[in-house]
Amino acid sequence: MRILYIAEIVSRPGIHAVKKLLPSIRKDREIDFVIANGDAVTGGYGIGKNHSIQLRKLGVDVITGGDQIFYKKDMVEHIEHAPYVLRPANLLPDTPGRGWRHYTVRPREWEKLEGVAAGRGDEADASPAGEAGSDASGSNAGAGGDRGGGNPGESGPAEYSGPAVKIAVLSLLGQSGFERSHGNNPFVYFSNVLDRITSGSSAVVVDFHALTTAEKYTMFHHADGKVTAVIGSGQRVQTSDVGVMPGGTAVICDAGRTGSRESVGGYARRPELQQYLTGVPLSSEDGWDDLYLQGVVIDLDLASGYVNGVEAISQHCEAPPPEKRERKKPERARG
Repeated sequence: MRILYIAEIVSRPGIHAVKKLLPSIRKDREIDFVIANGDAVTGGYGIGKNHSIQLRKLGVDVITGGDQIFYKKDMVEHIEHAPYVLRPANLLPDTPGRGWRHYTVRPREWEKLEGVAAGRGDEADASPAGEAGSDASGSNAGAGGDRGGGNPGESGPAEYSGPAVKIAVLSLLGQSGFERSHGNNPFVYFSNVLDRITSGSSAVVVDFHALTTAEKYTMFHHADGKVTAVIGSGQRVQTSDVGVMPGGTAVICDAGRTGSRESVGGYARRPELQQYLTGVPLSSEDGWDDLYLQGVVIDLDLASGYVNGVEAISQHCEAPPPEKRERKKPERARG
């Protein structure tokens, strides 16, 4: 089974890259499940209701957030009715929405065995299985956990048999560097919910939205052997450290961003530079130069629960001509 994580989508250029590239990536790499970080989808600051629905229609199964998840007011109400949108789980208990859920997926490898056409499976937007409390219950650690980490090759892979599997997705917010959004201790939260998350599913993917490499690597070691993958987000620059930890958990410090690579965090360079030179706040503008879809592909053996491989991807996308681009400038979130 293959899981695609799309790095933080920044504004209209990022949406354009997803629209143009996701269908081919999904087909060519035989992707079964798509997770995308949507913390900067709407104008580069947060994600609105309409854009979350658009991404869902484009083929994204789960949208994770970060410190900006509620920057758009309509998301506060919409998230209660959108099981495919996750806010950081370690926010205050009365925060709207949920921070982790189970999703039921029908893997392509099983469909091939049955001789049926590959598809998106049993509602990947999935009503979470066995919901209870403030977050849905779920998942059996795919990259180790109860099965243990390390090399699965000694006893040989068992044959996978079953029409559908559960994937748990957990969104967590780091504690360093955020000015407006503050979560509870993500390490303590992770430990407290791990048994519920790793109960009954084939994979657990954690999106750790944080701004320091030290905090991310601490989480990698804390989670190693307990979940399938911990994917870092928030810094919007793809790092070259993708790999598998000693206990079997796939990690990357930051998956990057989906949008303009020749930019400042996905925004047009000139206004961002002027702010540094003058100290005067300016509205950010969409960056359309050198568009890329970045992210991570995780290859998981369903029979053993081990990660077969993990790969960072960075795929170029042609930008539309200027006359067809979104003209509206994104609003800068005021603190």
